[in-house]
Amino acid sequence: MPLVVLAVTGFLWFRWASRQGIRVQRCSSFYLSLILPLLIVIDMMRGWIDGSFQVDTDLPLHMCRLAAFVVPIMLLQKSRPIFGVLYFWILAGTLQAIITPDLSEGFPTYPYVRYWLLHAGLVVMICFPLVVYRFRPTWRDLWNAVWTAQIYLLLSLPINSWLGSNYGYTMYKPPVASIADLMGPWPWYILAGEVIMIVLFLLLLLPFLGRIRQLESA
Repeated sequence: MPLVVLAVTGFLWFRWASRQGIRVQRCSSFYLSLILPLLIVIDMMRGWIDGSFQVDTDLPLHMCRLAAFVVPIMLLQKSRPIFGVLYFWILAGTLQAIITPDLSEGFPTYPYVRYWLLHAGLVVMICFPLVVYRFRPTWRDLWNAVWTAQIYLLLSLPINSWLGSNYGYTMYKPPVASIADLMGPWPWYILAGEVIMIVLFLLLLLPFLGRIRQLESA
């Protein structure tokens, strides 16, 4: 059901925005995208108030949470380079969170609604410039996404070691069933994940290779 809502909502919004001027497109996408970081901030504040906040689980250091803070900047500035990185990060990473959700509570609890608003919202927001602005990923974007992912990995290891956390799941596998269960123990599942990441990035670039060749030959 969340996936159906995601598809219908995105389709209707994209169709409406495509008929509007650039100012309306930019404002609507920016203000709607603020819901994503707002959800994370509210979560942190609720935890701080009721005393359940924990630095090893509740900081915005997972890739999807970091992306939630960057997406509004990308949409406000209509930034093509940021889109290029987030396109691969979100569709390769967040789609995995949608297919194998890390959820312990069901509908209609707040954690359930927040989880789907955040992850499905990221997919909708990155598809907005793809559909409405006609942005297209390139080879350069793919390698920029790969290198920024390596930077995230290298930074997450000392941070996780210091905090006793597992941001980015770089210390151990997710507690729920996922594709990582088929990839061996630590650190082999990280290395296998690197290979899978590049394969997924290539698959995400595949639909646009024809256009890239046309631009290169023009």
